Amino acid sequence: MKFFRPVFLLVLFCFCCVSATASDELNKSKLDDISEVISIYLSGSSSKAVAKAGEFVKLYQEDDVNLRKPEMMVMEYLAGDKSVTSETIAFATEKLPDLWALASLGFFVRELAAENKPDRSKLKNYLANYSYYLQECTKDTVKKWKKPVVEWQAWVVGGCRSGSGLPKLLKTKSSGNQALISSTANIGNLTIAALKKDRKQFAKRPRPDNFSFNKKMLNGYLKTLPDEASRKNEYRRCKLVYKAKSYLVRLMRKFPYEGRIKLHKQTFTGTVSLANENILKVKLPNGKFKDCRWNDLSFTQMINFYTFYANSKLKSSGGNVSREESRKMAAQDLLMLAILCDWYKHYPEAVNFAKSAVKMSPELEKEANLLMLGGS
Repeated sequence: MKFFRPVFLLVLFCFCCVSATASDELNKSKLDDISEVISIYLSGSSSKAVAKAGEFVKLYQEDDVNLRKPEMMVMEYLAGDKSVTSETIAFATEKLPDLWALASLGFFVRELAAENKPDRSKLKNYLANYSYYLQECTKDTVKKWKKPVVEWQAWVVGGCRSGSGLPKLLKTKSSGNQALISSTANIGNLTIAALKKDRKQFAKRPRPDNFSFNKKMLNGYLKTLPDEASRKNEYRRCKLVYKAKSYLVRLMRKFPYEGRIKLHKQTFTGTVSLANENILKVKLPNGKFKDCRWNDLSFTQMINFYTFYANSKLKSSGGNVSREESRKMAAQDLLMLAILCDWYKHYPEAVNFAKSAVKMSPELEKEANLLMLGGS
């Protein structure tokens, strides 16, 4: 047998060379397929992309008995198969730079298309992986994404703001999608810096100094926003700031405010004995009355009003009102105050009151997340 071994090895070597060549062609064909599915995702047709990827998976299954080839795994991932992860693909494509670079773009589009709250750090890493391995890539179907990826990296680093020339998928996740405010999952993780940075997109918010909002003013502002997601999220907040003052007036008529009154240039103590949309009549300790217009008030006084009534409700349990109900009503006042603070750019106070509201009444967490972080 030993005399035949050299011949056997030579035959085996020739077979491997032919197989490698065939494999290279197959890989190139499948790289084109993957690139096609990525393009469909970018067009904004996620359901069509998933369906197309599923068609390719079935085709590969008919053509090849090796169902765990890296190309198959990438296509299964693009078809929405959750049993295939980016980690398993990374391991399988360790020595296949073209496939790994293209797979990284697949991770990018799937993160945007499949996640309601895409993780910006993941998006950044996926694009960085493509760029890093691009120098080792040889296939045109992979290298053709070089220029678009540079633009997408700028989009991610720039806060995912709306811009011209973006694919539809990126446009739908741009600007007002508060999911991209950070990688936060709930209000407890919200930071002042993240809120302040995100609210730059709402720089045109109307902020009347008398806190009197009207529908025409707010509807006009909403029309200036670049996309449906930002309009939807701002609309929720508009509904609260619109009634912020009238809500206080109703409270004052039932239960007069007593305490500190801070104007822009003066501070004193007193009791609000009469309130309407135009003035506040304050009874001073000496028995005299002082009329104050709403635009005389500093923003700090709005905080004083809301915290006064929240604390009052917190202490009002008894009779037909349970302690839990009192805490929820007080927390709702704090959440409304948080939105008002957010609107008028008092971001530290906004974060503080939003978190306090959820801590006081945990059942408000979902509402607080929607109002402060956005989402559907």
